[in-house]
Amino acid sequence: MSQTQYIAEKMRRVIILFLCFCCLFSFTITGFAQNAEWIYIARSPEGRYYIKRKIDRLAGGNPTMWMKIVSDDGSEQINYTEWDCKNRRFRLNQTSTYAADGTSLEHLRNLDWAAVTPESVAEDLFEEPCGTPRQIKYAVIILSKVQLHDAPRADGQVYRTVKRNEKFPLAPFNPVGAWYQIYDPKTLAEYWVHGNGIKIISSGEKSDKSNKKNSRKTKTAVKKKNR
Repeated sequence: MSQTQYIAEKMRRVIILFLCFCCLFSFTITGFAQNAEWIYIARSPEGRYYIKRKIDRLAGGNPTMWMKIVSDDGSEQINYTEWDCKNRRFRLNQTSTYAADGTSLEHLRNLDWAAVTPESVAEDLFEEPCGTPRQIKYAVIILSKVQLHDAPRADGQVYRTVKRNEKFPLAPFNPVGAWYQIYDPKTLAEYWVHGNGIKIISSGEKSDKSNKKNSRKTKTAVKKKNR
């Protein structure tokens, strides 16, 4: 093999390895996006911000967290973020951008550090790995059937009908009159539901259905013990 052929073969292998890495990187983030349940943290002109509430730590001690930004046009940016709590800054260790149809647009790694500015979305996000995570509230359906609308009004388009004991996280906003905004943590679809059809509970609380099951288990255990 001539030197020219040897160099060409080495370049071919490098290109193949690079393409394999890009495919693996894209597949990993896409799979993560499909399977994870996201928590709605904030909204800005850029879009809606979600996180996965699973904080890992790097060897140096900095916490890391997955974050997703969903734009109004349907495009998404999925970021693997690193946080320097002491110096109030963060950076994107990995970031991937996708069009509304799922087409991969861009993949970047190891971006520069950025400061966490006061009263910004970054400050809301900063509290999760570095401060006090906000308490998540849920809307539990309490009627046999409840309609979910596209707007906070009774004549709004009905997107979905749900049943008793189904549970949805509340969006991080105040209600509009008697209407609450909720979302599906898997699909990120947003809905409006009237307060008459739901019960608000905090993370850690159990719905009436769960409480009844636990109550039945306790009574059964007591009966067995008395025997």
